[in-house]
This record gives sequence, C-alpha cells and structure tokens, in this order.
Amino acid sequence: MFKLLSPEQNKIVEGEYKRRRFIVFLLGLNFVLVLGVIGLFPTYALVTTRLTAVNDLISNLNHNMGTSTDADLKAWADETNKTLALLTPVNDTDAPYEFFQEIINSKSSGVHLSALSWHKDAKKVSLILTGVAKDRQALLDFESKLNSSSKFAPTNFPVSDLAQDKDINFQVTLNPAL
Repeated sequence: MFKLLSPEQNKIVEGEYKRRRFIVFLLGLNFVLVLGVIGLFPTYALVTTRLTAVNDLISNLNHNMGTSTDADLKAWADETNKTLALLTPVNDTDAPYEFFQEIINSKSSGVHLSALSWHKDAKKVSLILTGVAKDRQALLDFESKLNSSSKFAPTNFPVSDLAQDKDINFQVTLNPAL
C-alpha cells in the first residue's frame, strides 16, 4: 500500500505514524505516572499522619518541659534514682526466684500458699508468706523444713497460728541468709 503512494504522500503518512506513536507513548507514560501516584498515595497519607502525631508529641513535650523548673526535674530524678536503687540487687546476689523455689519445695501437701512477697529496704531483704495449713502438724512440718534450709535464717511461726486445729491461716516473715 505504501508503494502505491507518491513520495510526498508517503512522507505525510510516515509523519502521521510518528505522531501517533508519540501520542501512544505519552498516553502510556501518563498511565504509568497515574498508577504511581495512586500507588504512593497511601504511603503519603501515613507519613503525613505520623508527621502530625510526632509534631503534636514534640509540642506537648516542649510545653511540659517549659513549665518544669530545675528543682522539679531534680526532685523527679532523685525519686527515680531512689526507685532504681531499691530495684538494684546488692552485689548482684539477690535472686528472689531461688528463695521462692526453696519455699515451694519445702511446702508439704497439707500447706497451701496464697501469697509470696519480696520486700527490700536498703540492704535488708524479707519474704512474707501467707497461706493456709490443713492442720497443726502440716504447719509444724513446714516450719521445720524452712528452718533446716540453709537459705533462710531460723524463723518461728507465731503461736497464735497454732491455736486452731484445722484450716490454720498463717503469715510469716522469712529473712534470707544472704
């Protein structure tokens, strides 16, 4: 068909094909760009939202820090340091798990523990046990097992705990042998 056209008409048709190819290329490029913008919009929305949240957080922190005085900050830091000091083990030897495990292993079937508490004041550590013993003998056996343990200082259960015959509620403070 092209061979039937004159050279001038052939150049006109060739120019028209080039324009059409260029238009199809531009439409394809526009399509890819539109898809890219649509694909990136959720990311843009998330980033904008997070930026707003971070800016709000920073403005709140600046507002709170601006109202605090040096004395307030020092008092807060001292209180935090005291709390951390209480939580810090003495010579890295405080291990509540080992003491709790020893108590549980010393417990007989007639003794049911309801609470185990670990209290530490400065350098003194104490464990408070609360529970119910089935009878007097079970409570006395539990006391003797705890006293025979090398992990605790000898302890006497209160005499009032032995006043009942059955279902004896007890609470005792143990001092670990650190």
